[in-house]
Amino acid sequence: MKKFNAIITVISIFTPMLIGLILMDSSNDDLAAIGAEFLLLSIGLIIIFISNNKTILIPTNLNKINFKIILYIFIISSANFISTVCIVCIARFIKIGDFSIVGGSDSLNIISIIDTIIIAPICEELFFRAGILSALIKKTPVHIAIIIQGFIFAFLHCFSLTSVKFYEVIVGGIVLGYIFYCTKSILTSILCHGTYNFITVLFNNFTFNTKSTSTFIGCIFLEIFALALIVYLIKKINKFRIINLE
Repeated sequence: MKKFNAIITVISIFTPMLIGLILMDSSNDDLAAIGAEFLLLSIGLIIIFISNNKTILIPTNLNKINFKIILYIFIISSANFISTVCIVCIARFIKIGDFSIVGGSDSLNIISIIDTIIIAPICEELFFRAGILSALIKKTPVHIAIIIQGFIFAFLHCFSLTSVKFYEVIVGGIVLGYIFYCTKSILTSILCHGTYNFITVLFNNFTFNTKSTSTFIGCIFLEIFALALIVYLIKKINKFRIINLE
């Protein structure tokens, strides 16, 4: 039985790694991006394996995911999208940060959409939340661990601390960290991540006109409202906690 489990573990870890390496060698940028996601998945499974005493344990808690939690997650995803739009608009108005990798894509296709909505949320949540965050929580105070993984999540999306995209993504990374911690389910953070990405695909390149002061002030108030709503709903979700990760 132990040999069988070991074989399954090896297959689970190295199959996505092999797929990732093959796809990253593709001349198609979208396939190469999917390859990078599969590599993250493989590394995430290795982290999970090491931090769980050589066992791949992925928290799902299906029995604790109900309609109310799903509704909260959809609202949080929408509020997070509004927050990121406001961050970009505020930065543009006061002319700070690097905008070279900010904004939607003009070349959306079926492969990139599937990657954005399905593959990336699954692979990244297993790497950042089930892997990095779960490991950090065992050694670090919860709030610090969530901020650290949010920082790593944002940095690996742009490899720059001066990019406006970094500050867009770090908010989402912290939100996803709290959702995972509060529900103890990777499924909820995958759902939130996928929903947010779906909204960004629907409203690709959406932005406010930030030339006027009134729009700038409106964005500030909208940002405050979005963040306050996210905090409120995360506190509501926190009532459903059942398993201690510390």
